[in-house]
Amino acid sequence: MNKAYAFAVNGQSGEIVIRLSATVAGKLSYIKSITIYTGEPSTTAKTNYHNHTYRCRHAGSYTDREYIEAAISNGYTAIGFSDHVMLPYITYENSVRGIYWESTEYYNTIRALQNEYQGKIDILLGWESEWALGGLFEDYYRYLVDNNLVDYLILGNHWQIFDTSSNRFIAPLEDEAHELENVQNYVAGAIEALDTGLFTIMAHPEIFFVKGYGNVQNFTPVMKDLVRAMCEKAKEKGVALELNQGYIDNMETLERYTEFWKIVKEVGNTVVIGVDAHYPGAYNESVRNRVISFANKIGLTLTMDLGITRKTPKNVPLFRLEGQYEPTDANYVAIAKENLTWGSIRGLNASENAVTLPLALPSSFRDCTVTWSSDQPAVISNAEP
Repeated sequence: MNKAYAFAVNGQSGEIVIRLSATVAGKLSYIKSITIYTGEPSTTAKTNYHNHTYRCRHAGSYTDREYIEAAISNGYTAIGFSDHVMLPYITYENSVRGIYWESTEYYNTIRALQNEYQGKIDILLGWESEWALGGLFEDYYRYLVDNNLVDYLILGNHWQIFDTSSNRFIAPLEDEAHELENVQNYVAGAIEALDTGLFTIMAHPEIFFVKGYGNVQNFTPVMKDLVRAMCEKAKEKGVALELNQGYIDNMETLERYTEFWKIVKEVGNTVVIGVDAHYPGAYNESVRNRVISFANKIGLTLTMDLGITRKTPKNVPLFRLEGQYEPTDANYVAIAKENLTWGSIRGLNASENAVTLPLALPSSFRDCTVTWSSDQPAVISNAEP
């Protein structure tokens, strides 16, 4: 589709040209809404769309309110909560993101704070979202966006490969021999994700330079061509690239960061500053000013406000994988009883009336860890010591 529409709002008129192409075979591509702003764009707005919470397990115990108050104190007009996405595949304790079932509390808490602080600061709700090569999480993200469960999604790739047998991400091999492969995988995943049209911002797009996420030290011409293709895709899809405050020391001292952002300048991407706050003190004016100075040195034009608006969520249940049940489901115990029959746990015992040998008791059921107890410890095959 390639069509032009004329508009006239509050005495202002013009034309919007829409170019829309289907990106996923068998799925409908569509535009949900267009917001038209009139008047002069704001040059004084201070926004941060990249803010984490204690729920990710590596951002301390600071409350959501403490981040909001820090943003207000530093003159921000909008704050976007975008914690590390809770994935339906990850229902176990870890040090990177919350357990999936905690996402309901996250939604409810941030939505309540939106109402409480209305008129003082705009609060937005989102996720910093991973992308696994092959699009494993796409249906989940589309469900979030289509049902307005979030106001926006950040593409914040850290790792590119997700192992569904262990439900864990696989970190890249970090040596000189794998540098090109790491950039190729990162760019391939980014372009795959950007093509979905689900994301508004791409966080730390040069993260493959960082140890733990690629550790690329030699930014070769081939890699630069790959990055250019990624930046062109982001521009085509209207996705802003984030200058991450957390990388300012690297920006100021490592040439490969300068070279990366020169490509962004040449392509003409929209660029925003992201605080990537993991503690309230990250709202630091001196660090922000250093980032602005770096942008000015490169010749980047910073966008201070992307115009992201608050959505009204639909009343829909939490997304679940096929056959997935939340541990608090009313029918969960009944399902467990149906599956944990004598025949499935008997082990080598001939009769339930004469249990003398260890039972074959599972250590988990669905998404729950199971611990067994008995007045006859000898029959518990997986009892805790």
